[in-house]
Amino acid sequence: MNRRSSRSRGKRTSSRTKHPPRRRLRFALVGCGGMGRYHARSLLGISEIEVVALCDVVKSRCLAFCKEFFGPKGFKPAVYTDFYKMIARESLDAVILVTPHTLHYPHAKAALQKGVHVLSEKPMVTTTAHARELVALAESKQRLLAVAFQAPVSAEFTYIAELIRSGALGRIELVDAYVAQQWKTITNGTWRQDPKLSGGGQLYDSGAHMLNAMMWLVDSPVKRVFAMADRCGTKVDINGTVSVVFENGCLGSIACLGDATMTGDTGVTLFATEGTIKTGIWGEKLEHFDKSGEKILYPYVPYKTVPPERNFVDAILGRDTLRCPGRYGILLAELMDAIYESIETGRPVDVRHREDFQAFRP
Repeated sequence: MNRRSSRSRGKRTSSRTKHPPRRRLRFALVGCGGMGRYHARSLLGISEIEVVALCDVVKSRCLAFCKEFFGPKGFKPAVYTDFYKMIARESLDAVILVTPHTLHYPHAKAALQKGVHVLSEKPMVTTTAHARELVALAESKQRLLAVAFQAPVSAEFTYIAELIRSGALGRIELVDAYVAQQWKTITNGTWRQDPKLSGGGQLYDSGAHMLNAMMWLVDSPVKRVFAMADRCGTKVDINGTVSVVFENGCLGSIACLGDATMTGDTGVTLFATEGTIKTGIWGEKLEHFDKSGEKILYPYVPYKTVPPERNFVDAILGRDTLRCPGRYGILLAELMDAIYESIETGRPVDVRHREDFQAFRP
């Protein structure tokens, strides 16, 4: 009789302890416009969550959005046109805010007060006071508050951050960044050109990605700015330039073109003592030059780009740290307050920091 047949014929027992499946996190998506579509696609790829509610001020848009993205998956999230009714009625773990900029603050505040994690589209808020209040509230409620910037979760930015951390790039002496888009035309007639809803123009919209990318890569807040802008006949800034000095001494140059003839182009270049790096404000491209100026062909990038929603969920579950926690919302708000003050006064302005950001990048 062989070894296998000599085993007991009784019921087999598993050596693994069976655990009940983890409850999926209950999410609400607020805002069913263009960027809402981007977030919906990402959320549908995350198995640990379920979208139980959608909210948009236009009910027909919300219903069409639900049918397009969630109907084919057999999901039936509740539909709301009133954010505060949704927060009051639904049992939620997290919300994603894809609303006009100036609405982020009251929506995030209401969610955090209910004990709900918040992932906000950029900018997190449009005033420094609101940014500080939300970060303090999130800490008091022991809930996560994050900003949905794509670059810090990109493979390219992870690669660059590791170069800087290891000392391989040396000291960054200057950073140059630009974004050029047909922003004026694309956003004409929308809330993005209404300062009551947007808080600003191109500098606070796509420019927010550029400004955050610079601070995240340089690993330092901005200390001083001198800014100029052109509204190009609108109510908000369309084109803008900003000269900056970072707290760590690095210099920076920013160009934001919202009236471009080309469909779109971005760039961030880090000039350091041991080499040069070129990337984009959302990551997506990478060029690495060594100290002698020679291009490093096909640099090995052992990292993977993940959506901000994936990083947010992993942080809620304790698997990862947030790449853009709420303190980046404070930094951007402080910086934008100084930029707009400089535009109005025509003078250099010191950025008013209150927090100590020695431990800057996650």
